[in-house]
This record gives sequence, C-alpha cells and structure tokens, in this order.
Amino acid sequence: MSEQVKILIIDDDQSIRDILEKIISRLFPDIIVDLAVDGNEGRQKLLEGGYKFFISERLNHFPRRYSKTSCAAQGPGIIYSTT
Repeated sequence: MSEQVKILIIDDDQSIRDILEKIISRLFPDIIVDLAVDGNEGRQKLLEGGYKFFISERLNHFPRRYSKTSCAAQGPGIIYSTT
C-alpha cells in the first residue's frame, strides 16, 4: 500500500484556503488537504511533518530547509516541496 500524500495550504484569507481545498480535493480525491490560518500555524504543522507539499504566498515564516530552490512555481502563491 502506498503512502497517502498530504499537502498543507497556508493563507490568512479563508476564501483562498476554501477554494484551494475544494479544487485540490475534487481533482485529487486521494490527497489529504490540511489548512493553516497563518504562518505560525503553518510552521508548526510543517515541523510536525508528514506533508509532501505546502502552498503559501510567503516563505519567510518557515524553516530554512524550504528554500526558493524547492519551489514548483514562483509568484503570489508558491508550491513548495518538503522533500
């Protein structure tokens, strides 16, 4: 059995979190989507581990190991790989 993929969406705007969660859940029903309301909560969840990717508009609140070189895309919203 393969490991279940978890992603974390970090944004202070609830409507952004909700729409991203809805889109990802519909397109990829096997992926677990978790939400964080701000950088502090997001950082804590990332430190607890278990996420394959996270989506955030900023990186300055997160552990140094998530560098710009691990970005899948650059822009207002960025997808980072945790591996």
